[in-house]
Amino acid sequence: MSIGLSIVIIGSLRFNPRLWLQDYPPEIKALVEPITPTEKRQQRMVSVLFLAVPIAVLFFSIMRLHAENNGNPSFLTLFLNIYGVLMIFNLFDLLILDYLLLTIIKPRFAIIPGSEGVDEQSLHLYRFHFVGFLKGCIILAVVSVVVASLVTLL
Repeated sequence: MSIGLSIVIIGSLRFNPRLWLQDYPPEIKALVEPITPTEKRQQRMVSVLFLAVPIAVLFFSIMRLHAENNGNPSFLTLFLNIYGVLMIFNLFDLLILDYLLLTIIKPRFAIIPGSEGVDEQSLHLYRFHFVGFLKGCIILAVVSVVVASLVTLL
């Protein structure tokens, strides 16, 4: 999942980093123009790809769990599996994509035109990315409960 989502993220950043404007620090959002209608459509296409990867990975992971548990995995097993799979990407996103790629390497393709003059210290704060990671932990827990509940009921 981490590889698939990284391809979607890096590919779309190379195509147009503004498609990820909502995920950039407030200092950058304040400097650049809002997303255009064309970019909104492009964001929707990227979102579909971004959602398709974890859905496919989770589907196969849950199917494997069913096979290993005689078709009846417990709610806790499902929850831990789903949360674990999603958290691997959340951690990969923080350490590899956010910290290594965006904070240390800082590729030119990930810089939104018009934000080049932003102080590099405020451009990619470690704290900013860590707060996003923590929010992701909570959101992924809720998603995991919902998905595990649905699978248990079906």
